[in-house]
Amino acid sequence: MQTKENKFLEGQILDKILQCQEDYIFTNTNFLDLHQQSVAQAILHREKKRQRIKAVFWGGYEGAMRRILFFLPEYLEEYSYETFEDVLGVLEVTKLDKNLSLNHRDYLGAFTGLGLKRETMGDILVRENGADLIVLKEMIPILLEEYCSVGKSSVQVQEKSLKKLIFVEENQKKERGTVASLRLDNVLCEIFNLSRTQAQEWIQKGSVYVNYVEKYKNESGIEAGDIIVLRGMGKAKIEETGSFTKKNKVPIYYIKY
Repeated sequence: MQTKENKFLEGQILDKILQCQEDYIFTNTNFLDLHQQSVAQAILHREKKRQRIKAVFWGGYEGAMRRILFFLPEYLEEYSYETFEDVLGVLEVTKLDKNLSLNHRDYLGAFTGLGLKRETMGDILVRENGADLIVLKEMIPILLEEYCSVGKSSVQVQEKSLKKLIFVEENQKKERGTVASLRLDNVLCEIFNLSRTQAQEWIQKGSVYVNYVEKYKNESGIEAGDIIVLRGMGKAKIEETGSFTKKNKVPIYYIKY
């Protein structure tokens, strides 16, 4: 059953598609969370035959969790991610109290505490001395003026070019494991140290995403390049899968975040 939120999102997306098609202009949504991106992909698949545009998700860097859906008119045959720099901006935040530890929630709380909507902010990339906030470009002037403190620390802020945004996931681990098959629940068990029952429960609750698509059913076919997110637990990228071992197991190589 379609929720009010999903129906509202569908209306927004269809309006953006229509505007792009009729006016031959570049249009976009605000930042979408994982669930919204999954809903959007279903809408795009349904509308595929009627579209005369390109649809691109981008959140400022490869692997971004919160992304904007951009619609490009058909005459724009080629594009690069620099095309989106008029929409996306980066606020570089440097904390002044070097002894104070700040986390993702602190930076987000300081943002929403200004009365700003979550949909205007993408990912928050926390660094040792501060963080980079990916936001809608239109938010930069407001943040330069008002984003003055995070938690108990005063901060310095400045705009940063997307070209200078270098993202290195903290606590990145490259690991190897074996699974009975490349079915989703098997892979979840290996990566997140779950029982089979737990993995299936997470799937049924709609908390598992493969390549930004929400998965409610167990399925096979996980392959190299897939990005798997277990909401609240982390994410992983499948780097490589191997052939069956002598013990009839499939080796998988993955990066866990």
